[in-house]
Amino acid sequence: MRRGQVLAAQDSTIGGRLWTSLETLLGPRRSRFESGPLGVAISGGGDSTALLLATLDWAKEDGIDVRAVTVDHGLRDGSAAEANHVATLCAGLGCPHDTLTLTDLVPGPNFQARARDVIEAQAKAALDKARELGVEDSLIAFEGLTPQMVLALAEDDVKSLEDFATCADWELAGGWTTVKGERVKDEGILEKFDVSLEEAQNMVMTARVMLGWVDPTELEADSDEADIDGDDDEEAEA
Repeated sequence: MRRGQVLAAQDSTIGGRLWTSLETLLGPRRSRFESGPLGVAISGGGDSTALLLATLDWAKEDGIDVRAVTVDHGLRDGSAAEANHVATLCAGLGCPHDTLTLTDLVPGPNFQARARDVIEAQAKAALDKARELGVEDSLIAFEGLTPQMVLALAEDDVKSLEDFATCADWELAGGWTTVKGERVKDEGILEKFDVSLEEAQNMVMTARVMLGWVDPTELEADSDEADIDGDDDEEAEA
């Protein structure tokens, strides 16, 4: 049994809860980190430092590389020193670290409100461009897709809920195929948005149910059978 799984079994411990959360979030995405490191944003505060330490512990068991990143926003005196402190901390942990220095942020009041305005403007611009490409409202309204995702789909000629429902999960999340004995990376339409294969499967199946292509009761039956098979396997192992 992996050490993290031992921790996870101890639900009363902080370490166990952290490992369980990381496994739930990152476990289905393990294959993503074959082509590059797992990035962790760290400000140097207690929360982000704990997250980095827990991530390093989780990743070590699978040989996954981790790279930390700190943003020096320049909006507060001492932000550069804080970033340098994090760099020193990461060096001591043996974790590669980068500092992203921002020089174009404008200090002043209502910073969060201004940030929201920028995000909303980016979302509107993405939807406007997607509509210009002919995307249908059925896809825009589909739960789980951001405006930027809708635009990426439209640019790949996926413009309706029907188009989306015909996609294979790997076409959305990306994957690997073997060509002449060598593994080749297949880039997914939504891969840059960190959509996992499991999430892609769920979204595509949801679209098919909404369109009436799939009977949801059949899915529930299949899920129940899989649970029973899993229980039988565990009993056999025991």
